[in-house]
Amino acid sequence: MLVGTDLALRYGWEAGDELSLVAQAEEGVDSEPIPVQVAGVLRTGGTEDEALLMSLDDLEEALPADGRIDMIEYSLLADATQLEAHASAVDEAVDAAHAQVVKRITKSESGVLLTLRSLIWIVSLVIGALTLISVTTTMNAVVSERATELALKKALGASSRELVGEFIGEGVILGLFGGLVGAAGGIAVGGLVTQEVFNLNLHAAWWVVPLTMLLAAVVSGVGSFLTVNRIINIDPALVLGGE
Repeated sequence: MLVGTDLALRYGWEAGDELSLVAQAEEGVDSEPIPVQVAGVLRTGGTEDEALLMSLDDLEEALPADGRIDMIEYSLLADATQLEAHASAVDEAVDAAHAQVVKRITKSESGVLLTLRSLIWIVSLVIGALTLISVTTTMNAVVSERATELALKKALGASSRELVGEFIGEGVILGLFGGLVGAAGGIAVGGLVTQEVFNLNLHAAWWVVPLTMLLAAVVSGVGSFLTVNRIINIDPALVLGGE
């Protein structure tokens, strides 16, 4: 049996304690005490903190209800439309049951999910902008370091378009490789955090890896494209004058 944290604090119950449950019938006669053991203290932040949780078999043994169930609570992660659809399906499938969506809980969960999604998008956009700036700065430094090489290729007949295409191609290839490494590392770290914090296994969709590689290639390509003017303005005579 699990004990809600509020009840545990109120009565001083801890895991391993032995308790006795007594049911009172309508005539006011108590049933025989049923010994139970506290398996743990439950804390959810909801109404469960004020309740005792036990298996249905143990509950029917303690309370002579002839197999009758007054209420079943079920938590489902879905939006409002999906929840209403599930409630309607239960009403149609079970004549003796009436399913009702608990608005207060669903709105709270929806608000938290919306906030988390918005935060993730904002962080992603900021990281994308910083990555673009970093790639552009790095590519400018590479152009400066390879100015002699680029000037020599121009002197040997290479056009600016060919040099720009080669440079952007290198950036895209590096972006694809970086996206692959980043996706693999992100899935590994995310799986570890999910397992340690939530005790759940992370199941990443297959399209996450190619999408990450595509976005990384686009960012690298754009960052490389922003250095086009520096490549076009390289003058072989000035650069190679001292060689």
